[in-house]
Amino acid sequence: MDDEYSINCNQELKNEQVIIPSSLEEFQSKYYYKQDLVKICRRLALPTSGTKAKLNHYLTLYLSGTPSSQIKKQCKKVKHATLTYEQINLDTKVVGSGFAFNDVARQFFADYFGVKKFSFKKTNGNC
Repeated sequence: MDDEYSINCNQELKNEQVIIPSSLEEFQSKYYYKQDLVKICRRLALPTSGTKAKLNHYLTLYLSGTPSSQIKKQCKKVKHATLTYEQINLDTKVVGSGFAFNDVARQFFADYFGVKKFSFKKTNGNC
C-alpha cells in the first residue's frame, strides 16, 4: 500500500506544471529546483542547459526585459588557436600557449631529434 502511494505521489509531482513567474520580484522571492528552471526556460525559449546559476541568470535577464531571442547560452570554453611549426621551440609552454600534442608538434620533435617519426607515449612511471 505504501509503495503504491509513493508511486502515485511521484507520478503527480512529475506531471505538475511549473508556473512561470510574472515579474522579476516574484521570481526572486521563490525557490526553484533546477528541473523547474529548465521547464520554465524551455517554455520561454531560453537556453536550458548549464548550471542552476546560469538558468537563474537567463531568467533574470528575460524578466528584466531582454527578449528571449537575445539570450544565448554562455559557454566557458575558450579555444586557443594551436601553434604553428614556426611558433614551437624548446621554451614553449605546454599549458596556456596554444601548444597541442598534434602532428605539428610531432614534426617539430622529429626534426629536433633527427628521427623520421616521433610519437608521444605514455609511460607507467617506470623510466
